[in-house]
Amino acid sequence: MKTQSEIAIEEFVRGPLGCNCGAKVFERIEVEEKPSDFEDLSASQLIGIGGILLVLVLNVDAWESTQTNLESIFKRGIETREAKSFNRFRLVVATPQADKARQALTQHFETFSEMDEKIHLHIVTPDQLPAYTAAL
Repeated sequence: MKTQSEIAIEEFVRGPLGCNCGAKVFERIEVEEKPSDFEDLSASQLIGIGGILLVLVLNVDAWESTQTNLESIFKRGIETREAKSFNRFRLVVATPQADKARQALTQHFETFSEMDEKIHLHIVTPDQLPAYTAAL
């Protein structure tokens, strides 16, 4: 039986993140609060889903600092993805200024030359995060 947090994470990943992973993938969800690999970025959670999808959540007020570090965040995400044998890495930036951040961060993300097709950037508002996450 899934917990409320697991249900909320699955709904978030399928909804705002648009993941089409099969139901079997969501049978194993692991959440690392304030992940040490991303400690210097004040990351909220690192969520491992089914050994396939790795989601890093940054819940920030000032998204501009994320823009400055965006490429290094993705490089570290790829390293973490590979070290933990996951297939995909998604960075979620939750900010009250999602509309403004979305355009700037997406444009910056699209300039990265050393990235692969298994990484994704998502910009959401904090109220779109799973309920347990938004409360942190």
